[in-house]
Amino acid sequence: MNVHGGGPVLVGRDAELAALGEVYEVAVAEGAAVAIVAGEAGIGKSRLVAEFTDRLGTVARTVRGECLELGADSLPFAPFTAVVRRLRRELGGDSIRDLLPAGGLSLARWLPELGEPPADQDPAQGRSRLFDEVLTLLEGAAARHALVVVLEDLHWADSGSRDLLAYLVRNLEQPGLLLVGTYRSGEVGGAHPLRPLVLDIARRPRGLQFELGPLDRAQVGTQLAGLLGHEPDRALVARVHERSDGNPLFVEALAAEPANVTPSSLRDLLAAATARLPETGRSVLRAAAVVGHEVGHELLALACQLPDEELEPALRALVDQRLLVVREDGYAFHHALLRDVVYDDLLPGERRRLHVRCAQAIHDNPALVPEGRGAVELAAHWNAAGDHARTLEASWRAAADAGRAYAYEQQLRLLDRVLDRWDTVPEPAARLGVPLAVVLDHAARACVQHRGLRAGPHAGEPGVGRSRPRARPAADRPRTGHPRSAQPPRRPRR
Repeated sequence: MNVHGGGPVLVGRDAELAALGEVYEVAVAEGAAVAIVAGEAGIGKSRLVAEFTDRLGTVARTVRGECLELGADSLPFAPFTAVVRRLRRELGGDSIRDLLPAGGLSLARWLPELGEPPADQDPAQGRSRLFDEVLTLLEGAAARHALVVVLEDLHWADSGSRDLLAYLVRNLEQPGLLLVGTYRSGEVGGAHPLRPLVLDIARRPRGLQFELGPLDRAQVGTQLAGLLGHEPDRALVARVHERSDGNPLFVEALAAEPANVTPSSLRDLLAAATARLPETGRSVLRAAAVVGHEVGHELLALACQLPDEELEPALRALVDQRLLVVREDGYAFHHALLRDVVYDDLLPGERRRLHVRCAQAIHDNPALVPEGRGAVELAAHWNAAGDHARTLEASWRAAADAGRAYAYEQQLRLLDRVLDRWDTVPEPAARLGVPLAVVLDHAARACVQHRGLRAGPHAGEPGVGRSRPRARPAADRPRTGHPRSAQPPRRPRR
């Protein structure tokens, strides 16, 4: 989509960058702070946050986690497990142990090298210890070096991740720590479970919440100039502004075909960008869409079944055109909408075949996916492939993993899938090694535990068993003296 081959152009976001800079200064000088960036898909939330953290450079360490749109197959606490594991890689296992009480045995559920996690009699107490260890780890890391924790796509967050975020928002105090979250405003209506938390953050003295607005015509012209490598004529700017409604991702897609005056949706434009690829490139992109939003190189190679001399040039072209971006030891889609477009365009047989390849590869080598995600990834791929027997088995294992992680909502959804597949599979009890009554008992327990956590006195804020004083209510703390840290920045004029 980037027709000139340069990096993405960020325009019209000076006020928002300044607001993030101010709330970071508040976090360093006064205590942990939280910033939430909302906006429609493609408006540039992730790009804005990336620019902000890039400008911080080595002044602060940045770690990032993403929520994944996987439904029952979502990894419990997905954004936080990613953050903790990235901290482990940067700080080292010994440093992680030193920062945690008793070596972080509750976090051993996410980092097995820390030891054997405790066998909890009370799920609420166990989850409270887990939450407290996450808080202690983040504050300890921030005490050594300023820390920015980025949590992307909170509209997809599982209930456990929302509860943990609420707990951190209400209890973090250590200076030098900033939490930054993003979410799609169109998906968080009045009844969405994330909304109360967003409103709570906006009211806090060290809280910042704002929504990114569209670019005006002059800003669209500036973005087009950066993408095309020359000043666009006024007619093109007017046409692109009108068709894109100031959405930067839409502008970028339109810049790839400026002569096209036929009105179309953003999905149509993204599909057109992939249609221009050679067949090998389209094949690799289709396989990547099945692997997931974050795509490990080894798993992608097995899913594509292409020789290296064909795969690597195709990947290079996809990265150069910014359809994929490089992430650590793999790739990610430039935008979640692009993956949706590619995945939705798959033929039924093609989709099943690619999911089978992914499942077989993960079954043979669980190290192809991040630690702790093997069972849930298998459940997702076998389910999408339509293999009921293997879906039953993998979902049962993934449900057990979710229960051990105190993610009872996911556990219940996975067990519901097991029950749904029970009558479609020959000898299901023999496959799982347990009778139907045991599955029903596990589902009933998960339901009770999930409802207990939702309705209990510490629902959404599990502070039971904390060894430190709780954060004072906002009314008892002095205001920061930075009014923009508690108010959204002024939106640029359209």
